[in-house]
Amino acid sequence: MLDPHNHPRPESSLYRRSQDLPEPQLDAESKAAFDTAFDNIRAFHAAQQSPPLTVETMPGVKCQRVTRPIGESASGPGARRHSARG
Repeated sequence: MLDPHNHPRPESSLYRRSQDLPEPQLDAESKAAFDTAFDNIRAFHAAQQSPPLTVETMPGVKCQRVTRPIGESASGPGARRHSARG
């Protein structure tokens, strides 16, 4: 898999840094629609946040609910999960 941060870019590349792009020319209605979509996405993601949960089920045994982004495991970013099936 290519690492987007370490991939060489040809001079005539289609890749551009967002700050190097011109400001888009949008009408007021389109700008308002983007603002509404942004606010809705932010609200949805904020609602998904859950506080950490730790329960001591018996002396010395703690169970935790842990939330991580997709692609991360208990061993950290990039770790592979192994199933009993192989």
